[in-house]
Parts: sequence; C-alpha cells; structure tokens
Amino acid sequence: MQQSTRIHSFCGLIGLAVSPLVPARAQVPTWSVSAKPITAIGSVEGGAGQELANVSGAHRLADGRVVVANGKPLELRIYSARGALLAHFGRKGSGPGEFNGRLDLLPAAGDSVLVFDQGNDRTTLFNTDGRIVREWPTSAAGSPVGQAVLFRQSFARAVVPPLTGCLHAALAALPPVAVPAFREVMPDGAGHYLVRVDGAANWIAYSSAGSAVGTFRLPPRFELYEIGKNYVVGKALLEDDIEQVQVLAIGVPAASPVREACAGRIDSFPDVSSPRATEFRAALRAALTAGEMAFSNYARYVTSIDSLPGLKEKLPAGSAFRGWRASQGGWAAAIYDRRSTLVCAFALNTARMTGWPDGRIKCSE
Repeated sequence: MQQSTRIHSFCGLIGLAVSPLVPARAQVPTWSVSAKPITAIGSVEGGAGQELANVSGAHRLADGRVVVANGKPLELRIYSARGALLAHFGRKGSGPGEFNGRLDLLPAAGDSVLVFDQGNDRTTLFNTDGRIVREWPTSAAGSPVGQAVLFRQSFARAVVPPLTGCLHAALAALPPVAVPAFREVMPDGAGHYLVRVDGAANWIAYSSAGSAVGTFRLPPRFELYEIGKNYVVGKALLEDDIEQVQVLAIGVPAASPVREACAGRIDSFPDVSSPRATEFRAALRAALTAGEMAFSNYARYVTSIDSLPGLKEKLPAGSAFRGWRASQGGWAAAIYDRRSTLVCAFALNTARMTGWPDGRIKCSE
C-alpha cells in the first residue's frame, strides 16, 4: 500500500507543552460551520443501524459514505451520504476480522480504512466491503499505525512516517508561545493545519507558512474525528446523551498547494541536566515501577495514570503525565513541565515510537 498517496488525510493529534498565541479576531476571517449536518447518523427511533453506542471514530469516504467504528456491538458500519445503513462487519473476538477493544479508525488509500484494535493489539486494513486486505501485529515491522513522534515538546500519535516532516515544518512555523498548555493540531488535507487549546471549541487554521488564515467554532459536545477540505466529521451528544455521528460543512477559502511528501528529522533528545530534570527522571522511574505493578494486575501495560498505583502522588508540582499506546509487550510515557519546555520520556519495548529513547529515560528542553 502506498502510504504517501493519502498522507494528508491522516489526522495527527499533537499535544504541545505550550499554548498558541491566538491572533486578534479582527485580523482572522471566521469560517462558517453549517448548523444542519450534511449527514446525520444515529437516533433512538431511526430504524436499522441507527442506534449507536461508544462510537470511537468515523471517516467520510470520497463519495460521501461514512465509516463508523461502533463500540456496542463492536463492529464497523458503512452508511450512505443520507445516513442509511449499507453494511456492517466485524464482531467481538480475536480471530481475523474480529475486534476486542477500542477501535482507532484512520483512512488509507482509495476507500480502504485502517483499524487499530487495542484489545487485540493489531492493525487491520479493510476494504469497505469488509474484506481484509492485510493484518499487522503492532510489533511487526512495517505496521502503519502506532507511531508516536516527539518534536519540540510536541506529541503526535497515529502518524505515518512521510507525514512527520510536514508536521515538523508546520509546528516550527507556528507563532511564538508564552503560557504552557496542551493543544491539538490536525492537517485538513488542503494545506491548512488546524490548532486549538485542548478541549476548546474554537480552532485556528494556519497555512504551512505559519500564518493564521481562519478560525471556526464547533458545536458544544461535539467530538472531532476528522477534518476535510470543506467538512468536519465527529460525534455529537444529543439530549439524554444519544450519540450521533455528524458531517458538518465548513466554509474554507482556497488553501496553499499541498505537497505530497515532506522531509523532516525526528528530534534526537539532546539530554539535559538540572534539578528539575532530576525530579522528572525520578517520577518516570516511579512510573516504570507502577507500570510493572499494573501489569501484574491486568496482564498488560496501561497508560492511564489512574491505573498506575501511587504515581499521582509522586509527580512533581507543576508537571503533567502523558501515557501513550500500551500493549502486552511494552508502553511509553512522558512528563512535561507546565512552566517551561522541559520534557522527559521513555519507551519500553513498544512498537515504533519513532525518535523516542528505547528503554531509557531521557530529557530535553
């Protein structure tokens, strides 16, 4: 499969230990967001396939059909552009084409989709007729999902290698920052990079040169899954927490041409030495110990700080813990400083944490 043909459709979630310098509203045009969805999927009385539960992802195909990763029952569903159920495939289990945990859904070449099944710890490439094209255990060489890239205190998950250089260039061109915070970045496939402070409804669009070109606001209780050239896909929570997958139109001006490939380099963690870094290293050693304790309870590594015994109490004041993908074989985590650019990280036997220290605790700033 030629990954580079669709690299700009992959949505990388980037958490930065800094916050964006938000331009004045008067200087940035507001992009429109449709109040009525182009496509709406999900209701209690909507007929076959319209009741959704624990949706974890959705992707809009080129012809307007929508692929939905549903949690209960655990399956992939294909809907028409009008929201009618066309097909469903997969079920709970560990066999080929079966699922056993939360599903991460990403687009691939043509109308195929990549599905990372956290329970079975594998990635599967499906055609939209439900046929399996290929499967990869997460630890296998060439597995297309599961990369985590560190760049300038920025964390990107589920990113294919050709895209990393594009993200580096975009992040390097963003405005200067002042107050540390967590923020997300998504490429829209049209040459824009959309940025927001974590949890905020407002997004700011930047060109690849780093200039702000637009801003838009998504509805409340709307979880974003994908940004396209003139639409967004996400899950809205309606009254009584009914889940509905929606495609909303956004009014976007013409963007700069999209490059099909970007050159880039992964940070090499130039190590630092300071009292604060010593504190962070001690906290990560505590995280490794807590991870082994959790492994004895769950028979797999975990990333949630609430599942890592005693770790919260050992975190230095003013720091934040971020756990990354975990499996039976390993896991990775980082601690970053909310008051500076210091970040410390480790990766323990985990698959393709590109540029991350393997089995060692390293710090950079």
